[in-house]
Amino acid sequence: METELTRDEIIRLFDSGDLLQTISERSRSHLTSDLSKTEALCIELHNDGIIDVLSLTNEDRLAVIETSSFFGAAHAICRLIPHLTSDAAVLMQSVDRLIARAGDDLAANWPNGELLEWFVRHPEEAQTVVTSARQGEPLAIRHVTFALQALNVTDQARSMAKDFADERRLAAITSLSRIEEVDKGGYQKSLALFSELLERSPDDALQAHILGAASWMFEKCDDAMRAAAADVIRRAAIGGEKMTRWSAARSLLHYGALVESEVFNPLIDLLSKTTAEELGTVQIIDGASKALFLAGKAEQTVKLVSILIDNSEGKLTLDKFSSFVSSLSTSGAELGRATLTWLLSGSDALCSGLLWHFQRGDELAGPVIAVPPDALPKTDRDREFVARKAVGWLILKPVTAASILVSLLRVCGEQAADEIASLLASMLLANYRSVQTYLVTLRDDPTVGARIAGMLAANKRYLDGLQSVPDMPELRPSETHLRAQHERHALRARETGKAARKQSVFMSMIKQSRILHGAGTLSTVYGLGGEKRRVDTPFRKIGYSVELPRLETIDPIGFDMALLAFRLERRIS
Repeated sequence: METELTRDEIIRLFDSGDLLQTISERSRSHLTSDLSKTEALCIELHNDGIIDVLSLTNEDRLAVIETSSFFGAAHAICRLIPHLTSDAAVLMQSVDRLIARAGDDLAANWPNGELLEWFVRHPEEAQTVVTSARQGEPLAIRHVTFALQALNVTDQARSMAKDFADERRLAAITSLSRIEEVDKGGYQKSLALFSELLERSPDDALQAHILGAASWMFEKCDDAMRAAAADVIRRAAIGGEKMTRWSAARSLLHYGALVESEVFNPLIDLLSKTTAEELGTVQIIDGASKALFLAGKAEQTVKLVSILIDNSEGKLTLDKFSSFVSSLSTSGAELGRATLTWLLSGSDALCSGLLWHFQRGDELAGPVIAVPPDALPKTDRDREFVARKAVGWLILKPVTAASILVSLLRVCGEQAADEIASLLASMLLANYRSVQTYLVTLRDDPTVGARIAGMLAANKRYLDGLQSVPDMPELRPSETHLRAQHERHALRARETGKAARKQSVFMSMIKQSRILHGAGTLSTVYGLGGEKRRVDTPFRKIGYSVELPRLETIDPIGFDMALLAFRLERRIS
């Protein structure tokens, strides 16, 4: 445990300019909300006028602090702020400087919470800030939200929202979304005010603030008032742009009651217009997807994400939606439904996203996909189209592609079944042993078993025919030829690497050792005190296996051209 500083030590550190660094280092080890004796002494000395804690936030002092150390220093000051005696303007300026120095970091607005607590402890100063904001004082306007929230008087906030049409209106609306009404009728007054403001000429900022505040009230008010809140939310969403979309996404993330209400679809419609440049909104949509899945809104969520990716012109990909992908992966039926929907769309962005998703899995040949019957295409033409897309895009996960084709075989007509079975046999079964293993498990299936048994028999004859062909170097290089080619490639790679290392400044500074044979390496490392420590690193075998399609050897150009045609094909409406 660190020794607490004395009054004299604190004064000496303040005079030398080292106080901020010292209390910053100490605050890292003080994890409780209770003030340490050192912090209490700093507050006492400040309030007695002996030192000025807020002067530690002047721009010159903050500028010399490295970013890696800044948040520790800001945290140390923030712990003191609620307890300081100060003029409100001086304190708000200090908070502004801390936020400005933090930049775009997500923790940048942390000092605002301490300012709010200070206003709660000093209501007369909070009222002064409200008065100054009404008079147009810029500093007060920037912080009036917290002053109104601390005063907990919604009538003043509604009055300010009604009387002004600038930042003060937005600040007042924000404060209304943070003050719980003792009398629930207060929410009715606020909603009536929002409705009135929307009747005027609302801009994107006003719509966004009203939508967020009304969503919060929807969660808080009773059933009788929810209809009014829903009406305000719906109207605020109409024609909303970037800020309103952000507010809508945040509302769906934080207020679960909206998901089960009549405003859910209008909010989803609004979010479907989100652009790739609105990354903050995209991230919030992704964050909300888990709750939407749990609420039974998987279909609408998949449709929303599909629209965002497909309309982004390649700027948004499935990997940007990690939470969505996680939720989709744990829901077998919804994964099957999304897979069929995306393949039927023919969208390159969605289909390549499918391949990315399945390639992340542990199964080398891909998982078997369970496709709900109602998710399958309604016409044989669409079923054939989906089969070709599945083969074209998921050829690297052949069992996954085969399971999709088998699902299609169960429902399609005889002519379409022949086309799909031919595709399954020629592009998947003939190329991959893993597909053969999967299809063997379906030989007794009452719907497709007979057809699959025929395909397996034909494939056996095909493979036997391949084996009967005498050795031909062009089709089946000998082991000697393969080894020679491998050694030639390895030698070329070594020479290229050696030439590159000769030109490397970094490589010329370090010692290199080449291990020709052994069970491991032995190294010696030195600790901070100069002590030596032996490090043994045993060698381990590293292996990786992948099943390559047979046609890559027999007819690589024809095989690639077929896959390319399947991928480029467009659906005929």
